[in-house]
Amino acid sequence: MNLRGFYKATGVCALVYAAVSLLSYALWISASGFLAVTSTLPSPDRLLSLLQLSGNQISARLDGLSYFFLIPAGVGLFAYLRERKPALALTGAAFLAFSIVGLFQASTMNTAMVELARGTVSDSLKERLAAINIISFSYMMPGLWAGAVANLLFGVALQSQAGAARNIGRLFLAQVAGFLIAFGGFGAKQDLIGNAGILVQVLAATAAFVALGMMLRRIENEASQEGPPVGRPRAAGASA
Repeated sequence: MNLRGFYKATGVCALVYAAVSLLSYALWISASGFLAVTSTLPSPDRLLSLLQLSGNQISARLDGLSYFFLIPAGVGLFAYLRERKPALALTGAAFLAFSIVGLFQASTMNTAMVELARGTVSDSLKERLAAINIISFSYMMPGLWAGAVANLLFGVALQSQAGAARNIGRLFLAQVAGFLIAFGGFGAKQDLIGNAGILVQVLAATAAFVALGMMLRRIENEASQEGPPVGRPRAAGASA
């Protein structure tokens, strides 16, 4: 299979995903504050006020957009690992696909809540937003856990490689550590620790996909520098 151009395209998508997701997070915490996530769901009034902030409205749209770059970046990573660590690559890709389905559904609901919050405020609207937020949360949590498992499998697979891939593997494992810190913090009702874990996860993900994008682009450049396959020599005595 000729992968020339494929790794370059997926590498660019990985770089764009890193930039878009980091910008989405920056807008989110700049609007909501560092302790944007709490161990309890926000009240209907608090939820409405958060959704009406312009920073959160832009962040929600960017979050939904980022998945259109995450998917090809994930395919590029799978293509890189499938001949090196096929079992881990296949299992990791399956968990990543499950994670994307859940998280994208939650992101879509968040965007819908943003649109609803721009309408006329009423008690019924607040109740609808609170109900959608609970459903969004129910999609998000399985997606986050599946994403953590995918990061673990990809991290282990990349750790077994040499050079840049090994460092990328460490960054994928750092995402898992950040997720566990966040989950433990919120479970213990320590919002500061939970949000610190989210920060660690976001920064590790950004660095991982930047490094992944650069590695995939380098693979494409190395492939493009290789000469075309040499044809078989004609048999001796064959006519010109």
